[in-house]
Amino acid sequence: MYTGSILPRFLRNNTSAAQLLLSLGLAFVFVWFGVDKIVRPVYWIGWIPAWMEGFLTISRDSWLTVIGIVEVVIGFGLVVSSLPRGFTSSPPVPDGYVRAGTPHAPTSRRSLFLSRFFVILVILHLLAVISQTGLNDIGVRDIGLFFAALALFV
Repeated sequence: MYTGSILPRFLRNNTSAAQLLLSLGLAFVFVWFGVDKIVRPVYWIGWIPAWMEGFLTISRDSWLTVIGIVEVVIGFGLVVSSLPRGFTSSPPVPDGYVRAGTPHAPTSRRSLFLSRFFVILVILHLLAVISQTGLNDIGVRDIGLFFAALALFV
């Protein structure tokens, strides 16, 4: 009789699964909006504040492209830094064995640093967006995303 779980080991821990799903959800939003800013700038240019025109001698259109690229990088960074070890490194090792030179903990310090780094970028980016949009339907959405990112940080 099989008594094991069909779920991968990293999903058997509810906290790990919740963090992974939350990271992937935030990453999806950031990649989607970043790509959309690059592909359809006409829909987004109105959200770029007028004071950014000519800031650092860059036009608002160029700022929109820069912001889109930054959002895509943040999104992919969230995905890569949140995947469990084994998805992004060498092949998995059978249970009970430890590959030489790898930490015994499920997540390494480097992985934790990268994860926190990208979550901090998300938090700072959302604070900047919220400060410019104010309290409207877009601002409320971004406040929800901000608290989701804050939950990942703590």
